Amino acid sequence: MKGKTLSSRRPKINPKQQQILVRLRQKHTPLRDRSMEDLRFHQYSEGTAARYLEALLRLTAHYWRSPAELTDEDLRAYFRYLRDGCRYSG
Repeated sequence: MKGKTLSSRRPKINPKQQQILVRLRQKHTPLRDRSMEDLRFHQYSEGTAARYLEALLRLTAHYWRSPAELTDEDLRAYFRYLRDGCRYSG
C-alpha cells in the first residue's frame, strides 16, 4: 500500500450512488446508530469507525436496501463487484 492513499483505493461509484450516499450520510437509522455503538464498545478509533460506516453506506447505496435485508449471496456479489468490477482488493 506504499504510495497509495485510501482515497485512491476507494472504488468508484456512479452519480446515482453518489446522490444516495449524500442522502444516507444525513440520516440516522437505528442500524447505523447500533453499528456506531458497537464500534465504540469495541474501542475502534474514530477514524476506523468512520471508514467502516462509509463502507456500510456504500453497500447500502449499491443495493439501495438496508444491509439487514441483504442475503449472503448479495454480499458475495458485492465483494465480487469490488474485486472484479472496481479492481479493488482491499
